[in-house]
Parts: sequence; C-alpha cells; structure tokens
Amino acid sequence: MAFAVGVSAVENATASGRSICLNGRRPRHCSRGQSERGKPSLVVLNCDPRAEGHDEEKTDRGEGKKSGFQKAVGIALSFLKSVGIAVTKFFTKGPVLFFSGLVSGLLLTGAILLVPDGAAVGESVREKVALFDIIFHDIASNYVEPVDEEKLFETGMQAMLSSLDPYTQFENNLQAREMNVKANGKYGGVGLGLAQDLREPDRLVVMSAFEGYAFDEGVRPGDYIERVNDISVRGRNIEEVTNMLRGPPGTSVNLEVSRQGASSGITFKLDRRFVSIRDVPVATIVDANEGIGYIKLQSFARDAASELRRAIAKVSNETKLTGLVLDLRGNPGGLLTSAVEVAETLVPKDSLIVSTKGREVSDSETYTSSRQPALPDNVKLAVLVNGQTASAAEIVAGAVQDLDVGLVIGTKTFGKGLIQNIHSLPYRTALRYTVGRYYTPSGRCIQALNYSSDNGTLVAKEKLDADRLVRCFMGPRGGNAAFAI
Repeated sequence: MAFAVGVSAVENATASGRSICLNGRRPRHCSRGQSERGKPSLVVLNCDPRAEGHDEEKTDRGEGKKSGFQKAVGIALSFLKSVGIAVTKFFTKGPVLFFSGLVSGLLLTGAILLVPDGAAVGESVREKVALFDIIFHDIASNYVEPVDEEKLFETGMQAMLSSLDPYTQFENNLQAREMNVKANGKYGGVGLGLAQDLREPDRLVVMSAFEGYAFDEGVRPGDYIERVNDISVRGRNIEEVTNMLRGPPGTSVNLEVSRQGASSGITFKLDRRFVSIRDVPVATIVDANEGIGYIKLQSFARDAASELRRAIAKVSNETKLTGLVLDLRGNPGGLLTSAVEVAETLVPKDSLIVSTKGREVSDSETYTSSRQPALPDNVKLAVLVNGQTASAAEIVAGAVQDLDVGLVIGTKTFGKGLIQNIHSLPYRTALRYTVGRYYTPSGRCIQALNYSSDNGTLVAKEKLDADRLVRCFMGPRGGNAAFAI
C-alpha cells in the first residue's frame, strides 16, 4: 500500500471537510464528507490488488560439532518433517542415508536414488532434496579450493527461497537471535540503534542513542562506529557489529566513534545492561496553545500498545488535547498482535482492523477492535508515513484511513503486507516464510507486487516538517511543504 500527498491537498481537504482519493477510487468503507468522529479522512491509494506471526521457538541444538554436510542433511530432514514426512530415525555412514518411518528406502550411492511410492511429499521433491545433498557434498569435498561449507549451504538455501519473495529467508544463528530480540523488545546491550550509511556503505552510523544507556555516556546520533574492543568494524554489517556490542549484562565494551568536527576518534567504555526497546521514544506537546500533541511510534514489539496508551494519557494530562500527530515514519513494523492492539487505541470498538488471507483456512482471519479507544472522539488525528513505513505500521495507517478516523499524510509507504511464520530449526537457525497477506478494512492488499522497485528511496528525498503538517491539518495557517510523489 502506498500513500503520497502534498500539503495543498491536505489544506483543501481540511477546508472542505471531504475525503480525497488520488487514484480516483474510494475504499468501500470510506464515506464522503465528515466521518462519524467529525474528522476529514484523506484517502490516498496506490495499492496492488494481490508480516508477522511467530511460532514458539523449539530449537534442537544437537550434540557436538556437525559438518556442513550433516547440517545440510539436518535442515533437509527438518523440511521433510514440516511437510508431513515422519522421520523417526536418522544416521549417516559415508554416502548412505537411512530414514525410517514413512520414508524407508532412500539410498544414495553416487547418482543412484531409490525412493518409496505413496509418501506425503511428491517424488520430484524428494529427488531434488537428495540431489542437493549430493551436489553439496561433492563441492565441499572436491572443489579446487577449500570452501566455507556454512556459507555454501546458506547461499544455496537463500537462492532457493529468493525465488518466492524477498521476505522468505533462511536465518543463520545470529539472524535468528536478532529476530527473537525484535519480537520481544528486550536484550542485553548498550542502547544504540545503528544503520548503514547510504553515502559510505562500508560504514555504520548511530541512528539513535537511548537515554539511560549509551546517550548518558556521550554517544550521539550521527557518530560513526569505527572500532569495537579495538577491532575495526569498517566493512562489517549491522548484525556483526550488533553482536559485538551485545553481551551479558554487567560486562562492558569499548566503543570508538568518529564525529564531525572532532580531530580524532572518541572512545567510550559502555556498560552492558538489560535494554528494553522503546516503542514510543517521544511523547510531547508541540503547540500548548492549540493543544496539539506529538507521539513517535518507532516499532511494534510486544508492549507497543501499552506504551502508546500511556503516551496518550501523558500528553492529555499536559494540555487540553485537541489534535494528535502519530508519527509512523521509519517504522518497520513488528508483531501482528501489536498492530491490532495499537489500532484499538485509535478506532471505535467493534471496528474491523485488518483481515488475512492465506493458502490454509487457518491463515485466513479477521481482527476487530475489542475495546474502547484511548483517543477521545473530539481529538483530531494525523498519521505521518514515509517510504520506510512498513508492515504492522501500514496496517495501522490503513485502518485509520479506511475507517475515517484521521488523516494519513506523507509519501509512498513501503508496501510489506505479508503474514510470516518463523520456524525454529536445528543449530540455532530459523526459517522465515510467508503464509498469507494482510488486507485493510476496505479490502485493499498492503503488499506491493513489484519487488524490484526501490520503494525506500523516497525517504532520502522527503522533507516533512511535523509542525507545519499539523498546522495545515488544523487550519489554513501553515505554509507549503515539499513531498516526493
């Protein structure tokens, strides 16, 4: 799903109290004129008619160090189990593999393959899994130069999954742990958010430094990470550096950064502590006279809805609230349950928030609001979005838009509306795969179809000013703001 508007359109919509559909279509649930809460709804559609559940982690770590070939076979076995083949025994000796259960006659000797009839998985699938084993083992053993078996295996898995969609992925142990951290919102670390610098891709820059953690030690957004414990991090990816910074609470790590204007690097000794990721880092009043509040929601971890409710209560206590800006720019999404709970704070009770459709009946569900909203009916709502607003954040923006409870303002959103399961696999790895898609209350699919387009480039072009947007939303006093369409 995508949103792309100019402030002039916001001003016209606000002045006339009507909905705007830039693509000439109105969502089926959108009414003309004022909504039941008295708020004009700006509807901007650029959707293709075409994510996040988490399985409970059940990790089989195995015993002892396994070879790359054994890892490959272990993953293949896990795949066979997941699609219905019972595997009760497994052992390897040389080139011979033996499975008992439904698969009782698989024999690999060179290029010879004997398979039973009537198994749950088609014969061609079993042949290809076995062929992968042969190729992997042959390359690992006989290639002209020694190969990194783990890298070879991961490359093969990723190549297979990339033919489906960009978000179905095999996650190695570091990536699997990172997924778990994002879902739970808690970890042992130093309180830093990092990003790859677009101008210098081999460098990492500090995007956020949490108060009470690294910020209190002097680290600031915009600092470049140079060394961790005297090890250069130039050319390393975010996962590697994040893993270097994290560790058991009570331990410390040395961090060297470079800062614009500083003649040399700056070194900090940071204590690792139990860090809780803040879904709402900012909740404040931007205009006390007009009673306008501003809340930044940066992620959808498990406590996102409760943090948002507390933030709404906080700004409501500081002034007589007449308008609220909910900033979802740069929000990559998170848990589906959190998206539904966040939407419940904004939409009327019993409203349809999102529906899901998938291959299986169990993957097709509807989610409605089961409680009263935290935002009073007489408070106007504006939601800010951009090219990095994705997934769960798009679910919330779509519900606000389709149900006419506020304005959605900004640039084209990312377009990630996939329901995904995370299947824990042996050796602390995981498989993230798509099982369905999200649909807004009016039936629009959030997921973009053109995976090759770079939706994220808009974030570098946009120039959104929250205060001016609020003023344009509240009345015709504000100036114009530049938007990338």
